[in-house]
Amino acid sequence: MTGPDPLAAASGNASRTMRDEAVGRFTAGLEDPAEILTGTRDVKRRDPWALLSLPVHERDPAAVAGPGDALVAAADGLIWGALTAAGEKLRRTPACPRSARAGARDIESARLHTLFAVDAGKVEQWRLLEGAWARVPEIATRYGIDPDCLTASLDGYARELIAAGVEHEYGHVPTVLVPCMGLAA
Repeated sequence: MTGPDPLAAASGNASRTMRDEAVGRFTAGLEDPAEILTGTRDVKRRDPWALLSLPVHERDPAAVAGPGDALVAAADGLIWGALTAAGEKLRRTPACPRSARAGARDIESARLHTLFAVDAGKVEQWRLLEGAWARVPEIATRYGIDPDCLTASLDGYARELIAAGVEHEYGHVPTVLVPCMGLAA
């Protein structure tokens, strides 16, 4: 880049020229304010996505709209069922000592992982989520999303909950589904 225009510097307009260049770089591609003020601007509507730098999946109308209520409810049911199955299996693992198993029966199975610590590796070793996602392909097809993506998203979320000892919340389900929005089955 060359320095300020020597002629502009001699006339005291160096900072104005540099400012104008910076403003020009910053506003490149935006509407010209002078055209707006004088009424000579091009009245064509601009593509609202053109100036945004969003990942492709976030420009897709399906992704922007987010998952529908029915899909969120179906995914919530799948997650709850998986955590319930995991809790039933967890009662019979070393994480739940024999002395605590009688009391563990009084705790809702889907919440049992919040009381008994489970390392991330033990989720797989003890097969806590084995068979939990059998209905995912049917649900994914019903709502027009990719079954593999839905399975991976739900499984990852459930594993994280179990390993962290955190209770599932319905409000988190839309976020879990976002990676699969716009991916057709």
